Amino acid sequence: MMNRFFSLFVRCWHVKRGPLITLRPETKRSGAAAITGTYSVCLACGKEFPYDWNEMRTVKAQRRQEKKSA
Repeated sequence: MMNRFFSLFVRCWHVKRGPLITLRPETKRSGAAAITGTYSVCLACGKEFPYDWNEMRTVKAQRRQEKKSA
């Protein structure tokens, strides 16, 4: 409850991100890693962002899943 209240007034702009992390295929994946296998993490808030090596940029989860179904 307190986190929700706090996030309404203070937003993280995700300026500081860590290095790209790529998981091995046999590793159990969750969150952003389940989408592309590679992700980066915001060092301020801990949010994970999927990274696509083909596009060489961070992608949104919905957009990546749409491409797979097309």
